[in-house]
Formats: sequence, structure tokens, C-alpha cells
Amino acid sequence: ETKEIFRELLIDGEQHFENLDTYSAIPLQTVEYMKTLNIQAIIHQKISNIEQFKNNVKENDYFELFTSDNHLDYAVILNFKNPNARFDLKNHLVNHKIYPMVLWPNQQTIQDQVVEQNLLFIHMDFRYNQQDVAYMAKIINDFTSNKNV
Repeated sequence: ETKEIFRELLIDGEQHFENLDTYSAIPLQTVEYMKTLNIQAIIHQKISNIEQFKNNVKENDYFELFTSDNHLDYAVILNFKNPNARFDLKNHLVNHKIYPMVLWPNQQTIQDQVVEQNLLFIHMDFRYNQQDVAYMAKIINDFTSNKNV
């Protein structure tokens, strides 16, 4: 019941974005902060992290990686063959302080439920260094090479 209320509020809020009166300029403080960002370095680090992750995660019987050739993905997407394996790996990652995303929970249609139950998103951005990415890949490889972890 609480989830349905939240879902209704979320949908209502998203519909308000369609109202042109809700648009506003970026605050000046935000504009000034954005000028200090090294966007090229951020993009380079993100590409490097995703490429390293893809190169380090071993092929396995549990999932396939959904990625792009340019390594500019929002997240690394794991597409599982079995929802139970997705659930198990998600818990394994959380137990190792890696917090994957399950997007679009509580779907209504069968087709959307299949997506919800089989995809796991691993956030991979510029804030991570090589050691962080290697750790994530190792934890996943440990799981896939020995499902009884």
C-alpha cells in the first residue's frame, strides 16, 4: 500500500514537469561550481573504469554484460539468465559494501517484470579509482566462480 502511494506521488510529480511554469534557471552557485569541473577528466575516468570493469569480469554462466563500445554507459548492466542468480549476486555485492541498483521495481506487466527481475545495474563513474573497480570485479568473479560464496 505504501509503495502504491509512493508510486502515485512519483507519477504526479513527473507530470508536473510537463508544466512550463516549473522550468527555472540553474542557480548561480551551481553555474559557478560547474565551471570548476574538469569535464574531460571526468569522462576519461568513467571510460577507463567501465573498460577496466569489462576487461576484468570473467565470462560466466550467470549473466551477460550489456555495454556499449564507447564505454560511456550510465552503469554496467548485468543481464541474468535466472532471477534467483540476480538476487543472490545482489545480496553478495551488498554484503561486500557494493550497492547495485535494481531499477523499476514493482512492475505491473509481465514484460516489465522480466526486465526488473533479470537486470542488475552496477554504478560505474569517475569517483571510483582502479582499485575500486578491481575490487568490484573480483567480488563478482568470486561469486560466479563459486556460487556457494
